Amino acid sequence: MIHILIDTCSLLKLVHATEYSSYLLELENYVNNNTVRLYMHKHIQAEWNKHVQKETVRKEKIIAKNLLNNQAESISSTNTLQALVNTSHITSQTEQIEAFLKNSINIPTAKIISDEVVERLRNRLPPFHNKPLSVNDWEILGSVCIYCDNHNIDEIIFLSHNHTDFGESKDKIHPTIQERFKVNIKYFSDFWPFFENLRNAPSAYTFPSHLHESSNSKYSYKGNIKANDLDSIQNLYNNLYKEISFIPINILRKHYPFAVSDDEGAYYNNFTLFKVNDSAIEALESSTNKDDISNILANNLIFYLNGREKYKNFRLDIKKSLTACQCCRCMFNRLDFSKLFEAIQTNTNLHAEFKDKLKVAYINFQVGNVYTSYRQFLEIKNKALEQQLYITYFISLYNLKQIGSFLGHLIYDIDGTENISKELKKIDLFSKAVELKLETDYNLLIYIAEEKFFSEAFQSMSAHLNDIKSHYRTQLKGGWSVNKHIWSLQNSFLKLYYFLNQNFIIYDRYIDFERIFEMLIEGFLCSYAINDTQGDKITSLDDYWVHKFLFHGNPKTILKYVNLYHLNSIKYKTDIDKNESFRSISLSFLTNESDCILSFNSYADKDNKYFSDKYNSIFENIITMSSLLELEIDYINIFAEHLLNFLQKTIIIKNSAYEILSLFFSQKGRFIESKLLDKYLSYFLNTKKGHNDKVIDDILDSYSNNSLLVSNDQLIQILENSLQTCKICSTRHTTETLNTLYKKVESKSKKFIKKYIQNSLKSSFEFEIFDYCTMYGIIPKDKALVLSFINKLNIEDSSKGAPIDSYNNQYRYLDNLLNLCFKLNINTNSASFQKFAKISDYYEWIIDMDNFDYSKFNPEWILHFQTLHYSIRMSKSRNLKRALVKYLRDNTHSGIEKRLIEITYYSKEESNH
Repeated sequence: MIHILIDTCSLLKLVHATEYSSYLLELENYVNNNTVRLYMHKHIQAEWNKHVQKETVRKEKIIAKNLLNNQAESISSTNTLQALVNTSHITSQTEQIEAFLKNSINIPTAKIISDEVVERLRNRLPPFHNKPLSVNDWEILGSVCIYCDNHNIDEIIFLSHNHTDFGESKDKIHPTIQERFKVNIKYFSDFWPFFENLRNAPSAYTFPSHLHESSNSKYSYKGNIKANDLDSIQNLYNNLYKEISFIPINILRKHYPFAVSDDEGAYYNNFTLFKVNDSAIEALESSTNKDDISNILANNLIFYLNGREKYKNFRLDIKKSLTACQCCRCMFNRLDFSKLFEAIQTNTNLHAEFKDKLKVAYINFQVGNVYTSYRQFLEIKNKALEQQLYITYFISLYNLKQIGSFLGHLIYDIDGTENISKELKKIDLFSKAVELKLETDYNLLIYIAEEKFFSEAFQSMSAHLNDIKSHYRTQLKGGWSVNKHIWSLQNSFLKLYYFLNQNFIIYDRYIDFERIFEMLIEGFLCSYAINDTQGDKITSLDDYWVHKFLFHGNPKTILKYVNLYHLNSIKYKTDIDKNESFRSISLSFLTNESDCILSFNSYADKDNKYFSDKYNSIFENIITMSSLLELEIDYINIFAEHLLNFLQKTIIIKNSAYEILSLFFSQKGRFIESKLLDKYLSYFLNTKKGHNDKVIDDILDSYSNNSLLVSNDQLIQILENSLQTCKICSTRHTTETLNTLYKKVESKSKKFIKKYIQNSLKSSFEFEIFDYCTMYGIIPKDKALVLSFINKLNIEDSSKGAPIDSYNNQYRYLDNLLNLCFKLNINTNSASFQKFAKISDYYEWIIDMDNFDYSKFNPEWILHFQTLHYSIRMSKSRNLKRALVKYLRDNTHSGIEKRLIEITYYSKEESNH
């Protein structure tokens, strides 16, 4: 415990004229955490009461004079000056000192000290050596020292600006005073050495168990009070929280000038701070420096200020700069990977700002240079602690703990990473927060340690998403509504995104963040799907949000909600510099892969296996958004040409990523020029990488009907891929391609296709192809061809593989063949089909229902293979219907009852025809 006596003169000087005194805040911290004990005397209280009002008036005049000098052009009258003069910080400081006086140990005047006054005055001993009117000074100091002597207190720290009365020098008590008492008197005449001594005292840095009850008062409401409210705002960003670029709104709103007291802060919603001090708004309105303040607040997602008593609204005038930034984060956002890897590996300037160092380490992590990021954050952590940048230190600790999970993964096989990972995972963020409680903002540290940024975002976004979906359902039923739900959803996400991204906090590679972003995607697409007559809905996606979809989206998730809300396309609005637009960075991405690979191979971590996954993800998202956004036809062709060049050269894109190209051609293929489509068709038919029958089918479908001109060789290649086996992928392509091709080619090629398929079936009949081609009119329904195939078919071939129902020996291959026969009205009770009756009782029944021995009949057979043509065939058998009716007289079976009704329906349809 440190024992302190401060005289009246020093207490008065503790009250700062233009801001809440940082020394007073520091002293408050020590008092609140039981590190120091303050002493007072009745003379101190009396002198304080006598001089405090006069001193307050003097300081108010200083404020007014400073304002008049600094803002002479904007102050038009005395009333304006009075409105701008803020003295609440003086009042708060005065009240705090009075609280100290009230709660200090009040020492009475010791009789022995009073008795010594005459002798010390006669001998001109300090404090009477310069002036005789020092009785009060002697009784104050002497009484406290006697109290210390009587209570075995070894040392008392005495602060008094009257060094001529008490000191031998400015930092040493006069010897004749020290000789009088046993307690050591440590004397200071000025604040700086006094507080420096407190900071270095061992007892000032002990952390008792009750420490969590009090935080650093510097970060309290009153800690930010200045004479000018604009100075208070700038102090938040340039002093208190200078280590971060985005202050959490829940912390910011509790500070002056936004809050009006410790218990009554502003509140925030939809980019607006409500219930803000009117004085702050008035200061902004009259300031010549409002642009700088506006940009500061806008970077913290505050675009509007709403007053308290006067209900004033103030829209911040935000000045946007379109100058292309060349920092590593902006390179990353522009997908400029060709320059990025060199920038983040060679940027090792020891004198760089800590924010720049954090940025480089953060971007290294984002592109998969995890080990490099670890080394950089470790260096930042150590240097930040040395320089007492405790927020930077704590963010580095948090990031290192996150990195521990990634370094422990098997893909990082650098020697020693497993042990490093174990050590990083042991970091106890909560203990560190407590240790730093007196040094920085404990609330901010806990906000990070407990990951409140995620829980806040998840809860608010869940609620806003439910509101948007409710609005969507309401308008489907004819309801109408005006609300701000979509803007609230955006705001909630951006608070999270800005806090992480602007402060370089690692979190957005976790599944929690994926869940958050999926909510954002659904919210956007659901809002967009709402009828245009409704109020407050998304009407388009701009570049800012499209960028977010590129980095954090997932094609399957995006398409899931596109389909759920029945969207065909999404309007796109570009509103930023052309170099930063979605179209610009997409084309750049498709153009610069070779430079990107060169930079990656030269500068990336040797075990960086993450970047290729990220690169593929961005590629898929570019294709997805290019497919869904409403883009100009000229741009679509430019993009398609760049895309083809990219596909012909790429070595990073994985085969699985090519599947998304099917979406691009199905959505945009009809806008692509035929010559360019011809190149795509040739590429995908003849190239193994990315070879995909669905993509080929969608390319074919992009041509206008009856317009595709292809050579016979190319026709044969496409036909054989579906009729036999593709020589490129060694699999058979989908039969849908046959119909697509047939629709698109001109009449001469149609005849060629028809003849080619017929010859193929005569050579090797496949009823699936026959069925498909006859269904779409590519070839005629040739019963003779089917019967020829059945005559040649062995029982072993018809019962390929394991039966789908082992008890009844039912085979899918044979079921499909019989379905085709029923469809063509082929008589199945002929001799050609009797060989199938040997497989099982089921097949004996299905080929000849009227002549079957129904003593062997199982009514549940009718539930197998419920196709239209099976139903029609069953409807023609009277014996079957009799058997079913007989069964249902004695048994209950809802499935058989329902099936019998269907069969009866088709029986009536047949009779009507």
